[in-house]
Amino acid sequence: PPLALLLSLPLALPLLPRLAHAEAGYDPDQGAYLRSADGRFQLQPYAMVQLQHTATTDGGIRGFQVRAAKWILRATDRETHVVTHAQLNVGDGRAAAEDVYVRWTPRPWLALTVGQIEVPYSRQALVLEAYQQLVDRSTVSARFGLQRDQGVALRLGERPLELTLGAWNGTR
Repeated sequence: PPLALLLSLPLALPLLPRLAHAEAGYDPDQGAYLRSADGRFQLQPYAMVQLQHTATTDGGIRGFQVRAAKWILRATDRETHVVTHAQLNVGDGRAAAEDVYVRWTPRPWLALTVGQIEVPYSRQALVLEAYQQLVDRSTVSARFGLQRDQGVALRLGERPLELTLGAWNGTR
């Protein structure tokens, strides 16, 4: 969507001079990318659309609905270990900036994230819709989950054991 491209432009602008002689490609583990010749900078665009079809046996409402349409742009500086991430959702008849953050990862077991992120409260909330095992998230997760918020998070450890300490402003 043009709005998503416009909103993600500030992420790409600092990288443009470095990407003048860039390599474009696709990696099965990372997806599409645009990488600087020296390998220091990388820009990764993602897109995801989730459709829902409704049909009833008594001739009621039938049709398709766009549940989620996401544009995600991720910029990485491998030398400073800084990742900038922006995610825009234009599904369900609305446009919303979902995740917008900067993450610094000086060591594999240490990361500092600042911005609007999914609060690491439940596993289901942290998994993108494209990777969910069921079509909808549980009603319990929607009702009691902390969802997205603005704040700072410090992650310690590596998978499968991680500890996240954070402070969020509660705007939800």
